Amino acid sequence: YMVLLAAFQALLARYCRQTDIAVGTPMAGRSLPELEPLIGYFVNMVVLRSDLSGAPSFGEALARVRTTTLEAPSHARRSGPTPSQSALSPTASAGATATW
Repeated sequence: YMVLLAAFQALLARYCRQTDIAVGTPMAGRSLPELEPLIGYFVNMVVLRSDLSGAPSFGEALARVRTTTLEAPSHARRSGPTPSQSALSPTASAGATATW
């Protein structure tokens, strides 16, 4: 995966003539034990951003992408509930009105 991501980001950098490339990728979103028995598609989109400035060789670019990819799960974890978890919370009272 990392080799393909590095190649894709290098291709984007060349075509876009930019050195700061961001690519979104899905990551499993069942990090909470309460979510294990639920049925559904829990996915968090994570942005993998790589700095390809300085005309790095492919090996150097791969090392940068590898570092970013391995650090992504720790950055993807949230301290609070996700927006979908908040919307489905049973704590809302039946008579309450939405304020959107």
